[in-house]
Amino acid sequence: MKGKAENIPPARKTAWNSPLVLAAVTLSVYAVSLFNGFVLDDEVIIVGNSLTMGITIPDVGLLSRLARNYHIIPQYIALLIFPADLTVCHNVPGGGLFRPLWFFPVWVVLLATIWLIIQSRNKAALFGLAWCGINYLPISNIVPIPSEPMTERFLYLPAVGFFVIAGAGFARLNAHARIKRLTWGAVVVIIMVLAAVTVWRNLDWRDEYSLFASAVGKNPASSEAHYNLGTALWEKGDLSAARQEWEMALKLNPGNSDALIQMGTFEAMQGNLKRAEQYYIAALNSPGGRADPEKSMAHYNLGKIYESGRGQSSPCSIMSCF
Repeated sequence: MKGKAENIPPARKTAWNSPLVLAAVTLSVYAVSLFNGFVLDDEVIIVGNSLTMGITIPDVGLLSRLARNYHIIPQYIALLIFPADLTVCHNVPGGGLFRPLWFFPVWVVLLATIWLIIQSRNKAALFGLAWCGINYLPISNIVPIPSEPMTERFLYLPAVGFFVIAGAGFARLNAHARIKRLTWGAVVVIIMVLAAVTVWRNLDWRDEYSLFASAVGKNPASSEAHYNLGTALWEKGDLSAARQEWEMALKLNPGNSDALIQMGTFEAMQGNLKRAEQYYIAALNSPGGRADPEKSMAHYNLGKIYESGRGQSSPCSIMSCF
């Protein structure tokens, strides 16, 4: 005997499906980035007889490292969608929710896309989403990485998941007969454009000079790009141009320990041992030097200066660090 059908209320959606929770995640990232990340302290670095006002990044804790992702992930997404200005030296901007302004809309679209993928229950898209998340975790700086916080090679594995999601979206669009031809036409155009970008980008990888000259051209505000271009020029024998690049690197970031060491070596080769000593000491006292106290070249060269009797400390104590 059939009983009366009961009105069964729809199942409650899990909390992680709620747009309100997703919005809360965005605000949490903002709060962390505002109060824990990118707080810059002024520090005076003494080089020679002048005082150079530098900006140092304090010891970065877990929350601050994670907060960087608020500024890194939108840039990675932009590179995946529109791979322009590819470079080996990317800057990670500091600031809050609207610095730069376009980051916040990207996060809104990203969170909405994640929510739609979960709601769609499309297996391919869900797999791509999981792949992105799992492979992004190792580069999210939960564990500090001895590298720049953002670099294009980190994106290789997560990008696989991104394109799986894109493929799932293409399949969905391709199911509509009216836009099938338009969809395939767009795919052909995209492939041709990306192929041209790849060929063009390969020209930058001819040698170290062309690579870092390209980096400086595309990101002139990068201290690391100028430092590496200076090193490439040094290896080509153009010492004057190398010095100019290292000086620019120090102008952009007076705490760039590698550029300080190179300037010390340059001055030592010119016979200016007093000046070289000051550069090496500044390098070891800089944020990079404190983070990496085993700057062997700086310790070794300081020891050689003190061994010559031109320095102010004992060569044995410095050589022991080396």
